[in-house]
Amino acid sequence: MHAGLFFVGLFAGLYLPSGIATLTDIFREGSGKSDRRSRDGPNLGFITVPLLSEALLRFLSWREILAVIGASSILIGILFLLVGRGGMEKGAPPSVKLMRQVVSSPPFGTMLSFFAVSIGCSMGCMR
Repeated sequence: MHAGLFFVGLFAGLYLPSGIATLTDIFREGSGKSDRRSRDGPNLGFITVPLLSEALLRFLSWREILAVIGASSILIGILFLLVGRGGMEKGAPPSVKLMRQVVSSPPFGTMLSFFAVSIGCSMGCMR
């Protein structure tokens, strides 16, 4: 389970640069559709995952549900590899200059503080 979750996190981290580059290349430049589409996924997931989980719990155990979700994720990835219209655009690797510029900007410290407080509050609420 730990190894599986490690790989999920590893590949989820690769999504943002490559997924956004693919969506931008697929949709016309400047239409704004690629940005909207990349934001639809998480919002749609917040609605559909609980409903799907509840429906599957009527027929399967939680372990079988995890297996179904894992197998379907692998199949969807293979399907995209075979028939997906992936773009030819490659994502730009992060540069030290850009990262230094982001870290040195005043809003970065403010947002970092907000994230730290919110994560700390969520951890405190769980106990």
